[in-house]
Amino acid sequence: MFETVIWASDGSETADRALPYAKALAEGPGRRLVAFHCDEILIGRSGGWPVLADEDEVLAKLRQQVEELRSEGIDAALEVATSPAPGAAHELVRLAGEIGADAIVVGTRGRSSVSGLLLGSLTHRLLHVAPCPVLAVPPRDGATAE
Repeated sequence: MFETVIWASDGSETADRALPYAKALAEGPGRRLVAFHCDEILIGRSGGWPVLADEDEVLAKLRQQVEELRSEGIDAALEVATSPAPGAAHELVRLAGEIGADAIVVGTRGRSSVSGLLLGSLTHRLLHVAPCPVLAVPPRDGATAE
């Protein structure tokens, strides 16, 4: 049923909590897991700035996670997109269409509640525009991640 699964990550603990679900859906012959990260940029008159100040560390962490998945025998890859904020959901939908994703797995309330209020919720947008099922994994104990 699920041959191609996308795991969306912003490098947060809640995104990491969603990884085992994505992994479980992608285990088995003929299946693959695509880790996705969007480098969102805030654009102003004098240029653009990354939404995440620790973008380099997030990418290094994601590369390591993908390598660990591969070492466990999972066909895994990392896709990174750059988009003006808040464009991650639309970049994710674009990728899902390109690779024929069967499911998207996301953690809810990743980096912070404040950025979710200012920039919008990726999960909320995905539920409206995704071309495939979206599995939204809540933060631990139902609490909002800080």
